[in-house]
Amino acid sequence: MFRFIIRLIITFVVGKPLMAFSGDAQQIYIEDQSGIHAFGFSFVDGYGETRTTRDFPSEKNGNFPIYKIQSREPIVILFSRGDFGGSPVLLEPGDSCIVRNQGRAFFFQGNKPHDQLNFMLTIEKKTGLFKPNFPPFNANLKVMMALEDYMQRMDSARILLDEVLSSASVSQASKNIVVELMRYKVLGGLLFPFYRRPDGYDFNSLPKDYFELLQSRLQSPFNDSLLFLNYYKVFLWNYCKYLTFNNLRTSAEFSSMFENARTKFTGSSRDYIMFYVLKHYLKAGERNEAIVEVFFRECKTEMYKTYIRNEILEKLQGKALSDLGSTKLTDQSGNLVTWSSIMNASRGKMVYVDCWASWCTPCIAEFPHLQKAAAGVSKDSVEFIMISIDIDFNKWTAALKKYELQSTTSKHFLLDPQSPLAKRLGLPPIPRYMLFDREGNVSFWEAPRPSSPSSPGFFKDIVRQ
Repeated sequence: MFRFIIRLIITFVVGKPLMAFSGDAQQIYIEDQSGIHAFGFSFVDGYGETRTTRDFPSEKNGNFPIYKIQSREPIVILFSRGDFGGSPVLLEPGDSCIVRNQGRAFFFQGNKPHDQLNFMLTIEKKTGLFKPNFPPFNANLKVMMALEDYMQRMDSARILLDEVLSSASVSQASKNIVVELMRYKVLGGLLFPFYRRPDGYDFNSLPKDYFELLQSRLQSPFNDSLLFLNYYKVFLWNYCKYLTFNNLRTSAEFSSMFENARTKFTGSSRDYIMFYVLKHYLKAGERNEAIVEVFFRECKTEMYKTYIRNEILEKLQGKALSDLGSTKLTDQSGNLVTWSSIMNASRGKMVYVDCWASWCTPCIAEFPHLQKAAAGVSKDSVEFIMISIDIDFNKWTAALKKYELQSTTSKHFLLDPQSPLAKRLGLPPIPRYMLFDREGNVSFWEAPRPSSPSSPGFFKDIVRQ
């Protein structure tokens, strides 16, 4: 079986630059003359986000809806009738495409020759290249048998692809693109256990033959000129999961994924996967200021940094207070107080938040350092708030008394660890330290611990902010 798989993969073009676009975005013009009520389209943009018809308000050219997409890179668009699958076309910045309907099939006209515009559509009809028919996966599956079945289907598709390519009157660059599409669909199929993993599955139980196959096939697999292809983006993401498989579904998943993205990938592919990992986990509620700082320091692609700054971090800062302001915490007297009232009472000050619990030994070890830090700054400049995620009110108040926290200058509150606010702030794990600015927005999701060597300088800096 290994000879069979290797024969399939080594026929592919490896590492050829395909298309390069730079500079300002240009318009891609789409006109719907299909007359189909359920007409729609979708594509994956440069940020790895799926965009659909509803993201682009239509205009009219006579009776026909038109859509205008701004893009710096080629995009593969799938047109559909509201059902699954789609009719693909590769459009470059500046292209125009008129979508028409013949029977039950789309066809395309525009500023390029007919064969060129309809080339991807012909490939799809013959090979099913754009159907995501990866192997299924469950805990009882015999991986190598499933993989062999998948590769046999891909081998049949490859034979059909060769037949189409041999007679197609299109550019060599277009032919190379579909060859690379097939290659990365195959490589993505090899990684199927890592993106279709069942809960609790032990990846170490995968057969040794499987890992040997991956190691032999995944040597230097990067090609930056393919970043406009979704199959390549999906491959990068799942290859990173493969590198991280020992830490998937653990508390170290985020940091391990990012470290593998940073150290095991190269070029623009490295920038993309660092960006995508960071975007994915921040949106999922993970918080790690150190990773954010490394990303902004090492990523060389400005559009990714702008996206993280404007579309993720700024929105998270606002969300930390605005939509969860009514969440109730408990004060030392047993009264319920809202998160917004706590933050409003500290408005005008920098707010250092210590998240802890009575059972957390590392949290308790920080108390003397916290008290020293609080004593070293003006109460008019910095507010210290301690939030416990204890479940038992009495254990919490007993810990406050035991560690003499009631007499400190800090304010104390109890937060349900299952509350939306706790999940938004990423609790647990603890200890966690955060800094809010004078307007109640998050400045640091991961502020230094009081015992950190950087802590004295950190508190001096925030007093001046």
